[in-house]
Amino acid sequence: MKNNSQNKVFIDAVENGLVAIKCRKDAFLDAAENGLFEMVMHSLRKQLCDVDWQNDKGCTPLMLAAYNGHKDVVDALVANNCTLFLQNDKGETALLIAADNGHKDIVDMLIDHNCNLDLQSNNGETALIKASSKDHKDIIDALIRHNCNLDLQDDNGFTALMMAARKGNKDIVGELLNHKCNMDLQSNGGLNALMFAVTMGHNDVVDALLTHKCNMDLQNNNGESALICAAYNGHSHFVDVLLAHNCDLDLQNIKGETALMIAASNGHKDIVDMLLARNCKLDLQDSNGWTALIYAARNSQKNVVDVLLAHKSNLDVQSKGGWTSLMMAVIKGHKDIVAALLAHNCKLDLQSNNGNTALILAKRLKHVEVVALIENQLRRNRNWDHRKALMLVLTGSNYLLPSSSTSLVSSLVAADTEQVVQTPVDVEREAADLTNSEKVLCDMFLVQHIMRYI
Repeated sequence: MKNNSQNKVFIDAVENGLVAIKCRKDAFLDAAENGLFEMVMHSLRKQLCDVDWQNDKGCTPLMLAAYNGHKDVVDALVANNCTLFLQNDKGETALLIAADNGHKDIVDMLIDHNCNLDLQSNNGETALIKASSKDHKDIIDALIRHNCNLDLQDDNGFTALMMAARKGNKDIVGELLNHKCNMDLQSNGGLNALMFAVTMGHNDVVDALLTHKCNMDLQNNNGESALICAAYNGHSHFVDVLLAHNCDLDLQNIKGETALMIAASNGHKDIVDMLLARNCKLDLQDSNGWTALIYAARNSQKNVVDVLLAHKSNLDVQSKGGWTSLMMAVIKGHKDIVAALLAHNCKLDLQSNNGNTALILAKRLKHVEVVALIENQLRRNRNWDHRKALMLVLTGSNYLLPSSSTSLVSSLVAADTEQVVQTPVDVEREAADLTNSEKVLCDMFLVQHIMRYI
């Protein structure tokens, strides 16, 4: 009733010459925007104003009617030869506006009248991109059927596929993939549809992209691949899926970080296990010279440290600053990690670029328990050198003692038994494990001890 009353008031005012030209134009735009069909038709019949009249924002009656879904008004305007491809101040067309707002019937009608499907707004958006961002699959289907360009990118480099992948709309992703859109286009930041889906955790979308054989190893502007994104976010399922499709395990980002380093740093042990099972490189270094083990030690990821040590990670690698995994653990006071590294016989005499050893750092930082662990290990190391010398004497050495030195050997054995030392395996096995160079060193060590008794 209200619309009919407004229609009648306007028509009577026009007939009696009571509406100025500007008012007629404004009223025409208002009528189109509010779906006042009779007012629109009266204006069109009487040719009261241009059918393409634009308001101060550049919007035409067609755009306003399309925005609000007034299909009867849109039909009337199109029938009176309005221009379909005009753009408002934002560069939007009536088609783009209808697609954005989900008015499928208006989209169909505009398509049937051969409007340009691929005009882009000021920020590069098309009707397809708009529809994808709003999950309007029916509109996407209509646009695809009429051969719109699937791969146009907006000002951020986003495509319709990226929009759908980011939102996790597997149906739209599937439709675009089935029509051969370019899966591997990258945004201005280097992101592609796979990275969006992995980062946002959309399983079905990731599966669809991999099934269509997208490029898994593309890297964004930060050098991050889909695998690195998955590792960073702790998405073990995606890591497993990407590994099953044979992605590159050891790609490094612009900081030199690998998926292993990132997983180790964040304590994602399940991901670390998966990567190690696929034989990733353990000891790659980032731009600062850090390894996965250094990251894990620094961040108190004890479970990860144990796994890396079990896989024979090089525990004495030094960063560009000379830091080792032991030093990092010492600085943070992670005594359990310090103990694990010491148990694997890490080197205690390595120095950072400023001359610090692990022991010096522990003392300076007053980590009393850590100091005790390192000093005890140093004592064990000295005693172990002594035991090696004795083992060589007992099992046969390159340096042969005269029979008259039996008492000296006995003295060495007696001296050794005063040291409380626990060796990892029996004496015979330890002696057999000695390298030739160790034997020579131990012979020299033995001579030094013998000289004490002569």
